[in-house]
Amino acid sequence: MPIPPMVGHHEARRRLAAAHRGRGVPQALLIEGPEGVGRQRLGLWIAQLLVCGAGDAVGPCGSCRACRQVLELAHPDVHWF
Repeated sequence: MPIPPMVGHHEARRRLAAAHRGRGVPQALLIEGPEGVGRQRLGLWIAQLLVCGAGDAVGPCGSCRACRQVLELAHPDVHWF
């Protein structure tokens, strides 16, 4: 089953990207909300943000090898539980 593209969560993504550029992303994050709002997809976006080598100030590129591996749940540094 393919993973859908990231939609919405603009403020959360903006703040996380800013944290990544600055002092760093918190050691632990709790992503909560009702079913179907994109919690899992946001978690994968955060993983891409952390491992992407070609991203910019707004977030991961989404197309480099590391980003593709995250979406395939095949990146060696990303563990999906």
